[in-house]
Amino acid sequence: MYQLFLGDMMPPVAPPRMRIRINNQNQTINLVSGEEVNLLKAAGLTDITFSLLLPVRQYPFARYLNGFQPPSYFLGELETLKIERQPFEFVVIRSGDNGTTLDVETSMSVSLED
Repeated sequence: MYQLFLGDMMPPVAPPRMRIRINNQNQTINLVSGEEVNLLKAAGLTDITFSLLLPVRQYPFARYLNGFQPPSYFLGELETLKIERQPFEFVVIRSGDNGTTLDVETSMSVSLED
């Protein structure tokens, strides 16, 4: 189990999977000798991709920080994160089977793209 936070918002259902990709900025060039060389550069931005389930009614498997909220509430929060054009915290907290929090937490400043 894990919890996902986008700024102060916790979606009611954590995505079943997330794809995290660190983009590459390295450049490959060919020398006059025909040899290929890789110019190593700093890593690019990290892309995190996932889908959210926003239930239209309360389900026992969903977790609400402040009671049930309709999907429009979460969509409004996501729109605000996009419109503000400010970085916000992306936090994933992984919990053990018995509900205890493990020392596994991912936290980074992000921006909302799509």
